[in-house]
Order: sequence, then C-alpha cells, then structure tokens
Amino acid sequence: MKFSPMRCVRALVVSGAAVAGVAMMASCQSTATNDEASAISKVDYYHLKDTSTRVQSQDRMVTTEAKKYLHGAVTNEECRERLGHYYTVYWKTEDKSAPVTVSFDYRQAGKDTDVHTLTEEVAAHKGKGATKFQVTGKPYLENGRVLMWRATVSQNGEVIGTERSFLWN
Repeated sequence: MKFSPMRCVRALVVSGAAVAGVAMMASCQSTATNDEASAISKVDYYHLKDTSTRVQSQDRMVTTEAKKYLHGAVTNEECRERLGHYYTVYWKTEDKSAPVTVSFDYRQAGKDTDVHTLTEEVAAHKGKGATKFQVTGKPYLENGRVLMWRATVSQNGEVIGTERSFLWN
C-alpha cells in the first residue's frame, strides 16, 4: 500500500471524532470504586424529560419505558410530578441474614449545590436485590437535572460497595 497524506488525514479525523464521542459518553457512565467483588453490579438510569409518550423512536422499548413511568397519571399535574430521574441500584451481599442499607447521594444543576441523600433499608433479602431511587416532583422541577451521583451499599455499619457517576468527585 502506497503512503497517502489524505488517507492519514482521514484516519485522524475519524479517530478524533471517536475520541470526542468517547469523552462525551464518559460523563454519563458509572465507575465502580471497589474491586471486582463489589456489592453493586450495576446502576440503571432513566431520565423522563417530557410528559408526551410520543417519543421519536422506532424502537418500541423506548416508548414503553416512558409509558411505564407515566402509568396511572391522569391529569397534566400528575404527569408533570413524574418528570425527573429514575435509578435502580442492583446489589448483592454474602451475608443474607443482616439488613442492607442502600444510599444514593446526588447533586443537581440548580442553585442548590448541596449533596442530597436518599436511603433505603432492606431488612429481608436473599443476598441480592434491586433498590429504586427517584429524583422527581418538586426537587426535580425546582433544582433541575441530576449532574452527579454515588450509590453506596452498607451492611453491619460497613460499606461493602460503591458505584459513582464519572463526574462525582
């Protein structure tokens, strides 16, 4: 193959676009802060931005998820109260007898720069579970979207797993 300066330029442009795309995606992803045996296997995230269930997508799963969060809301006010961020923290522990505490810390885009914490105590479990958190209603409407978050699983007063968004410091 013969050397071509234009081929090199095209390769650089394509790889530069790929690097920019990876950098943009990195702010949304989560990073586990423990070793491979972390108690948190993953954190699922959904942002309900609009009360319209007519999402522009050919994938039926996308429209179904919006309908799931709006199910049961009848009035426009009820739909508006459901706007916000939904998180599901999937966790596992070796000790099935002791209760588990799952905490979700987050910061929002509004004037309030404080760290807010949502906590859920799970007394009866089979060594694994999924705990749901949501930032909706008045906190979401007044303070805006969630910019960064951290999920923590504790058992017997000891932190056994942590996962955080890329922007959490």
